[in-house]
Amino acid sequence: MAEKGFLSLLFVTGHESTRKFINEALPRETLRERNVGSFKFCGTCAGALDEYSFNFPDIVFVEDVPDMKISELMTKFIQEDAGAFLVYLATNPTVAAINALTKLGVKGVITKPFSASSFDRYIQYFFKDKYKKSWNEVQAFSDKGKRKL
Repeated sequence: MAEKGFLSLLFVTGHESTRKFINEALPRETLRERNVGSFKFCGTCAGALDEYSFNFPDIVFVEDVPDMKISELMTKFIQEDAGAFLVYLATNPTVAAINALTKLGVKGVITKPFSASSFDRYIQYFFKDKYKKSWNEVQAFSDKGKRKL
């Protein structure tokens, strides 16, 4: 977890290898540069839904988990919060699966292998979508000592 910041990320994955890929793709320096204040992993759907309803993270990256279909889990997030910013982490996504998730409200898909730029793209998209500002505008605002947008 980064020491300071205001952006919160939740990663839903039951695979240790995915956690390792994510930790390698998002080193602490990158998290600090993007003002990430909370960076959490959940390995089950129940844990992820509890974490979401308790903390309402800004961005949720979700991989297929064994205890629920991805479409069901995404639907539950959206039922909890219609404005949830969800990104699907996929190994081999089909066009039909991507289209179905997009119709539900999922913002996009990141495929393995993960890279810092793929996560960064959705962090920037989040700011454009939520605040109608670019990352640079948000960063300049934050650098003035104001932490709330």
